[in-house]
Amino acid sequence: MLSFSAADFFHFHYPELAAFDLSGSETFFLKGNEGYFYLIIKNRKSGDENAGFFRLGITKENGEETIVEKGVSYNSEDNTYSYRLWDDMAIEDFCFAKKVNVEFRSTDGKIISEEITDSEQLEKISLWVAAFCYFGLR
Repeated sequence: MLSFSAADFFHFHYPELAAFDLSGSETFFLKGNEGYFYLIIKNRKSGDENAGFFRLGITKENGEETIVEKGVSYNSEDNTYSYRLWDDMAIEDFCFAKKVNVEFRSTDGKIISEEITDSEQLEKISLWVAAFCYFGLR
């Protein structure tokens, strides 16, 4: 059993939380800022400076699915793509997930996808959500 506190995920500049790496690959992140939460996709090639699309699927133990498919734009300041998920899903959808799938497709054909099923990583996601709900919504 993993042991974490909300402080493990808290960034020193209140109320922003440190970005959370969904799978440990340093590609897909959750980020909370000023009460909103975002999906951040880090760009690994400087030549991929264009828009793209993502698909995020979360499957619960009971089989219920949450799916968000949207376009994302490129931010050259930090070399990322980002999308404010707040408008399309509840942050709590990440809690107690059985599986998280995330895929990014750039307009030039680049595809990056990951499936997160490791129970320890899924628990860390739930704990980040708890920290977001505590710190990010105050």
